[in-house]
Amino acid sequence: MMDENRIRVYLNDGMVLIALGLGAAYWIIECLLYVFLAYEINFLDRLIGPDISGLSTRIIVICLFLIFGSHAQYTINKRKRTEAELLKMKEVNEKLKQELEALKNQ
Repeated sequence: MMDENRIRVYLNDGMVLIALGLGAAYWIIECLLYVFLAYEINFLDRLIGPDISGLSTRIIVICLFLIFGSHAQYTINKRKRTEAELLKMKEVNEKLKQELEALKNQ
């Protein structure tokens, strides 16, 4: 019963994949900008990074995108579930109104 109320965010959910894509796009664009603005630097060297400081910044940005994407997907899933429950409640309410009207007419 507890598992039915839990909302999980999986890797194949839309917002998580968008977050991964944004993180990868940031990584590549940042490398391209650095290569175009700096002299004597190779794209692959900059992409992988000769030092840990550049790599750590990119990993932090990707993690922040993933956190945001998973939170957004969690909120979307929770909203869908709440809207489905609201629709059920409206249907039950309509049935009760019809039964009440039938009882009044008798």
